[in-house]
Amino acid sequence: MIKDQIQKQESGNKSTNLQSKSIIIHQGISYADAKEIAIDVFKANIIRLSENASKLAVSRAEEMTDIFLEKLKKRSKKAIESMSEPGMQMALYSAQKEYVKSGHPVIRDFLIKFLIDKSESKYHSFESLTTDACIETIPKLTEQMINCITLVYAFRTATWKIKDNLQFERFYDQVIEAYLNGLLNNKNEYLYLTNVNCAHAYKNSKDSLENLFIDKYPGLFSKGFTNGQLKKIRKGKSMNMKLRKSYHFPHLLEFGYTRKQEIWDSFNSNEILDFFMKKLMDTKRVYEYLMKININTEALKSEWKQTFLKNLRLTNIGVAIAQANLDRSEIDCPELVDRKTENKL
Repeated sequence: MIKDQIQKQESGNKSTNLQSKSIIIHQGISYADAKEIAIDVFKANIIRLSENASKLAVSRAEEMTDIFLEKLKKRSKKAIESMSEPGMQMALYSAQKEYVKSGHPVIRDFLIKFLIDKSESKYHSFESLTTDACIETIPKLTEQMINCITLVYAFRTATWKIKDNLQFERFYDQVIEAYLNGLLNNKNEYLYLTNVNCAHAYKNSKDSLENLFIDKYPGLFSKGFTNGQLKKIRKGKSMNMKLRKSYHFPHLLEFGYTRKQEIWDSFNSNEILDFFMKKLMDTKRVYEYLMKININTEALKSEWKQTFLKNLRLTNIGVAIAQANLDRSEIDCPELVDRKTENKL
């Protein structure tokens, strides 16, 4: 049951100015109650607009609210009941207000995604605070900037459980095709991402694109080794080693591991880890390999080398926006590595 305490102030011919006190919930709410709350809160707080602009604003707010509540209804009854919380009402109003300004469907979809995340998080938790920040931030970004953030996340921030070269090639190619248009026009646009708290800028970042991938997934760039070389490392010891034919040099062998952590977890041996790392291709060969996967690697490498792209390190807000963007894509993302289980090797 809803007790409505909205006060309406009439002002000027063909214009309205509405002011709200609160929406009081006396018991659990239904889908219809939630919709009524959402629209009443919006109407009660909308600034003075012309008659035509006011009608368009309400229309957009209702459109967004309908989509949001339909998605929320599919989650659970508890999710709908989150609309009784003042924090959730204010978050929805903030999202409505931003969508009303632009009418941009992409921004609308991001806002709805973050509202749903908020409905499922505890009050004033880290997750709830992050979604509030994302709702505030996403309207300040162009689609190109969102794609830039996603590109940085996919290749630098995230570490993926990539099983083999074929999975890496598919993922790398899909990310390049989807987000290469995220390369921004100048340094100021990259720095703007720091101004809206999506990223930090490291001044002295000199790592190359090739070394970035070598460091994350060295096993994908093995130049192979012989059985005789492996025996010297084993020193007659019986070891259950995961081996396979070298992807780049089929007449040789390579370890069936992608990351350094996998080698360490399997053998707990600096000697084997050093052997693994010494059998890697140089950056020239890695670049040639990336070019074979996608010819647009050249444009990415040039941008990486010459611009501020390589300096960006994402904040929690940037990470959340990038993950939301990947979720709405058709990219076949591998499973993420749990950073808590990764040592600094």
